[in-house]
Amino acid sequence: RMMAHLGIRQVLDNHTYRIRLKKILNKLNIKYTDKSPEVTVLGHAKNPNDADYIIEQFKCQTYKNKKLFLLVETFDNYLEYFKKYNDGQIEIFIREYVVNKYPNITEWVETEFVTFFSEKDYYGKYYLHDLINATKYTDADFIGKKTYFEKVNDEYVISKNDKEYEFVQSLEPACTIVKTKVFNRQSIKTLYNHLVN
Repeated sequence: RMMAHLGIRQVLDNHTYRIRLKKILNKLNIKYTDKSPEVTVLGHAKNPNDADYIIEQFKCQTYKNKKLFLLVETFDNYLEYFKKYNDGQIEIFIREYVVNKYPNITEWVETEFVTFFSEKDYYGKYYLHDLINATKYTDADFIGKKTYFEKVNDEYVISKNDKEYEFVQSLEPACTIVKTKVFNRQSIKTLYNHLVN
């Protein structure tokens, strides 16, 4: 199973017609733009442990064209996160401010895709990479993983192991990448409540 997954990643990264066309254009010295889609990862931290965990999971991702928007509650040292981060790649926001200021997510998030990292789940280093790869070959609004790791009694266990590589009718928010425009008519408050509950 692991070898199959690595093989799929290798093919999508290096052996598609898109890649071959890029090589031809390079050989002919024809200029083109080829930018990987940008994704914003949303996270919610009720305490410093949640914040540290989500930031660590985000930093471990191999995919480079990413941002983290971390919504924090006003826990004791939340201001330390403002001082340490807010560097363009990791942005810290007070949850109450965001849900009351922005009418919908497209007013706040400017990237083409958005996803949510939960403090309860584990994200392998290729998580974003694999989901973004999938966006190259489908126009679906939602792409996700039905099989994922979740924390149960302080251990990570695989959930729904029999649901790999198949079309599904529903996905968990913390295992899905979505076209941001899908939420342009939904209030951030409603979306936030759906993500964290």
